[in-house]
Amino acid sequence: MNLFGAAAEVFPYARQYAGITLAGMPFLIVTNGMSNLIRADGSPRYSMTCMLAGAIVHTILVVHTILDSIFIFAFHWGIFGAALATVLGQVFSFILAVCYLWGYFAGSGNQSAEEYSKLAFGSVC
Repeated sequence: MNLFGAAAEVFPYARQYAGITLAGMPFLIVTNGMSNLIRADGSPRYSMTCMLAGAIVHTILVVHTILDSIFIFAFHWGIFGAALATVLGQVFSFILAVCYLWGYFAGSGNQSAEEYSKLAFGSVC
C-alpha cells in the first residue's frame, strides 16, 4: 500500500477492505472461468451478464448503493460494510453462472442458451 502512496492513517482501513474483498476473490475467479464455458456454449450474452452482474447490481438495481448505505450507516459497519457489499456483488455473479451451468447439465444441454437466458432474466437481456 506504500507503493500506491497511501497515508499511514488509512492502512488499517485498507487492510480491512482488502482482507474482506480477498474472501470474494474465489467467487470472482470461478465466475471468470465459468463465463468462458458459457461463452463457448454459445451464449455470449448470458456470459456477459454474469461478468457484469456486479455492475448491474450496482447501477441498475441500485442494490450495492442500498447495501452500502445500510451496512455503513444503519448497521455502523463502516469499511467492513462497504467491502461486504462488494463481495455480495461477486457472489451474485457466481450464482448466475452456476445457475446457467446447473440448468445446462440438468437439462443435458437440450435447452438452448437463448431459452435459458430468457427463463433466467426475462426481458433484461
